Amino acid sequence: MQAMDKSSDEAKKSVTYHLKKILREDGFLHFYKGLQMALIATTASYGSYFFLYRMLKNLLSNIFTIKTLTKRHIALITAIAGSLSAAFANPFWFTNTRMAIKNKDQSKVRMRETIRQIYKEEGIQAFYKGVVPNMILVLNPIINFVFYETIKKNFPQKSFWSIFIASSVGKLIATLATYPILTLRVKL
Repeated sequence: MQAMDKSSDEAKKSVTYHLKKILREDGFLHFYKGLQMALIATTASYGSYFFLYRMLKNLLSNIFTIKTLTKRHIALITAIAGSLSAAFANPFWFTNTRMAIKNKDQSKVRMRETIRQIYKEEGIQAFYKGVVPNMILVLNPIINFVFYETIKKNFPQKSFWSIFIASSVGKLIATLATYPILTLRVKL
């Protein structure tokens, strides 16, 4: 138990040490390095995902006249929407990562310059590095939405709290199931 407390204290000191070091050497704005690209990437990811999810859900409901979507339908819709949005947004996230890890001397490099540099030095395929682990992580929204839709159906009224509970439990289960994959992706 004492060894656990010691390693925990060292980790806290490590985080505190690094926070202070970044503030001292690079300043507060360093924490927001690459924010513009992160906002673009987030918009591309979530925007494309929810657009595709809703479009595919409507397609099944309206064109194929499926009144009640099953867990299989939700899983299929989520897999397609997640895979397409992961492929679409990967170049944005890749550029964001490159901007965030630039060393201090390169920190003034802008988004367009970073994109040009990546393209010039590594080619278009570089923007798709990491897309395979992202495709595997599509399991997260599949699990999340299957549980969300299932739990939501069990509430007689669709109130704020029923939606909150359904989405929270769905996300919790999905995170617990896919966290090892995320950890592996980070290690790779």
